[in-house]
Amino acid sequence: MSLWQDLYSILFWKDTWLGNTSLSLKFPTLFNVVCFKEECLGDVLVRKAIFNECNFVFRRNLFDWEKELQTELSHLLDVSGVVARDEREDRLSWFGCNSNVFSVKSFYNLFRAHPSNPDKTFELIWRNAAPHRVQCFGWLVYLGRVKTSEYHLRLGIINNEEEALCKFCFAELETADHLLLHCKFVWDTWGNVLSWWGIQGPLPNALDDLYRWWDDWNFKAKKRIIWDCLLFAVLWTIWLTRNEAVFNQTSPNWCEMQETIKIRVALRVKTKTGDKEDYSMDDFIFKLGSIIDDS
Repeated sequence: MSLWQDLYSILFWKDTWLGNTSLSLKFPTLFNVVCFKEECLGDVLVRKAIFNECNFVFRRNLFDWEKELQTELSHLLDVSGVVARDEREDRLSWFGCNSNVFSVKSFYNLFRAHPSNPDKTFELIWRNAAPHRVQCFGWLVYLGRVKTSEYHLRLGIINNEEEALCKFCFAELETADHLLLHCKFVWDTWGNVLSWWGIQGPLPNALDDLYRWWDDWNFKAKKRIIWDCLLFAVLWTIWLTRNEAVFNQTSPNWCEMQETIKIRVALRVKTKTGDKEDYSMDDFIFKLGSIIDDS
């Protein structure tokens, strides 16, 4: 559905008026730092017509890579050919059928022709043995919405790029992919965790791909429960270790962190399965391979 109203009632950033998505979603970095998020389309077009540029007001100076995004946005407006015109009345149009007139039948036919395909990875997240708050964190990780230092830098909460460096290696910006996957210390941790299962080889390059890769492994019964829970135990433990480094200035103990991962898995798996077998914490910490083979 395309809703064309008075240009001064269309929100430049938040309404879907150019393409199939709003500019706030297409340019989230600029939207996060722009001052007037409720600005209407008419005002932007008038400024562009007078000054030949949009003249957005930002909360801080843009970084060079953000200026490139601003240039891309300006070019998009130029090639779109969108201008304020008074001679044509705006109207509501329905593109679900040839008549352009909305009906319940046309909506139903459109829905059947484009059925939703739910992401099966959500089952890995929400049917996991992990605690609910860990599931929620895993969901945020999958959606790319973890509040890392790089995220705060984009919002302008952090103004110095040095403050946004990874708190483990201090060599790269602390993005979610770097913090939870690519940091050399974290990467070694993933390698050690996978060695418990006899798995070798490179991990995927992005967290959402890691989830799908993890879900594609074929295990049965309790071994599957342990495997699924392990993913979120690793992510959660890395995140808590990072928070300790940020707020309490502690140095990570990577060997101790791996033992903590085993303990978290042990607690959740025994709770999930109601396991009556004589598996102690020591068994999970020192004999995890045997437990995996018996599952």
